[in-house]
Amino acid sequence: GLVPFGGRWRTGANEATHIPVEGGTFILGAQGNPLVVPAGRYTISSIPEQAGGTLIVNRQTGQGGTTYDAARDLGRVRLTSRATPSHVEQFTIAVEGNELKLQWADRELVVPVRGR
Repeated sequence: GLVPFGGRWRTGANEATHIPVEGGTFILGAQGNPLVVPAGRYTISSIPEQAGGTLIVNRQTGQGGTTYDAARDLGRVRLTSRATPSHVEQFTIAVEGNELKLQWADRELVVPVRGR
């Protein structure tokens, strides 16, 4: 209820959510349509939908959470939705095994992740 379906969400609170990629490249998404993310610093946002959504990796850094320039997108990858094993009180971004997870309440949006 806090995040509207179909609209871009900053995927966090306050400033844009930054992710560092250190020590090499990683790959997000399924084998058929992967997003290759080279070493560097990026921001992420997402477009949540009832059945999953889209994860956006953007090259722009240092901006506030509502500032977004789509021309600076590195790329986008599909997220799938599923129930969490247990209730998640605070929004959490986690890498567990071979998955990147955006978790809150009783749902998580998931994308495969692997190193290269």
